[in-house]
Amino acid sequence: PGGRIEEKAGTQILHSGLPANKNLDHLDAPDWNLARKYSGKELKMVSYESVRGCPYRCAFCNYPFLFDDNKFRYKSAQQIANDWEQLVNDGAEYITCLDSLFTMPKRRLIELCNEILKREIKVKWICYARATDLRDLEVCELMKKAGCHQVQIGLESGSQKQLDNMNKRTTVEDN
Repeated sequence: PGGRIEEKAGTQILHSGLPANKNLDHLDAPDWNLARKYSGKELKMVSYESVRGCPYRCAFCNYPFLFDDNKFRYKSAQQIANDWEQLVNDGAEYITCLDSLFTMPKRRLIELCNEILKREIKVKWICYARATDLRDLEVCELMKKAGCHQVQIGLESGSQKQLDNMNKRTTVEDN
């Protein structure tokens, strides 16, 4: 609903419209088999996105506003596990999570890790997180057991004044 194409100075701009709720499970997973077929190569590492937006409003970042939306929307743990299982069955060995904060919401992260372990999905994955999302050692150990291979943490600065100016809603001590 609300999707449209706008013409500006000879350029077409696509406005995707907004989903009715915060759940993104209705989105089709990209067909990586088409990319394999087109390139003629096996794709051992694929990219994956499970959220739209961000719950934070850091002053330097445009990500929360890219979708003309101010809500944080995401796929369920069950849907992510379904997608990842298919990717692994199609030959993927690594999944790079493009989400600005894959570790949120925490409940979804725990459910996903448990689902990966229950289904025995053999995959290594990489994600982004805030340092405060990784305070819980049990969750970090669960992530590792579920195949988390690397976490990239956005620290941005070692200066509290700078973090405050950026509206990071975190502290140097937390980081």
